[in-house]
Amino acid sequence: MIVGVLILALFVLRPGSGGSTSGALNAPVTTIPAGLENDRTLGSLSAPVTIDVWADFQCPFCDQFATTVEPRIITDFVATGQAKLVAHDFAFLGRGRTPDESTDAATAARCAAQNGKYWEYAEYLWANQGGENQGAFRKERLDQIATAVGLDLARFDQCLTDQSLRSAVAAETSQGAAMGINSTPTIFVDGQKLPTVPTYEQLATLIRQAPGSATPGAAPSGSPASPSASQ
Repeated sequence: MIVGVLILALFVLRPGSGGSTSGALNAPVTTIPAGLENDRTLGSLSAPVTIDVWADFQCPFCDQFATTVEPRIITDFVATGQAKLVAHDFAFLGRGRTPDESTDAATAARCAAQNGKYWEYAEYLWANQGGENQGAFRKERLDQIATAVGLDLARFDQCLTDQSLRSAVAAETSQGAAMGINSTPTIFVDGQKLPTVPTYEQLATLIRQAPGSATPGAAPSGSPASPSASQ
């Protein structure tokens, strides 16, 4: 866990990737296609390939993966029914702090999930990072995001106080630690943990090669190369 924090401390955000801790929200660069959300799973529940993503909403590496790799995976494999993305909380960067912005953001996203808006809410969180534990995900900002994605603010604020959701975030984080996760993002493809954060090309190849995959063979034509997710 300490190694993961030290690595993250060395990361420099690419220009334009983070948000301010105050003022107007940054709008997400990508839009989630309609009809794909199933709670914290994106895509058909019967898709033959499962991609599990363990992340902390304050983690800049997670932001990079979510905004450079996931959009193309969603377009090429999730929207076509060939794979599904499953989001998992590994909320550790705010641990021991008040407020714990990692847990607060994860809880807020789970509240959005109750209204079928998890992935839209998550996109806003990625677009509005502002440094770890610097107030980017304080309650006022979480409320702003809720309004931006069309949630009922009174119900959302009540949900934020639901201790069972916060406990669920903590339990999933503990589950990840028990599985050997010590940095974010950590990616699994059909239950197999990847040793590094994959590029689009690497992840696309694993999806095509997975048992039951409906897309063996060459990459989709016209897909440009994407930058590697830093680690």
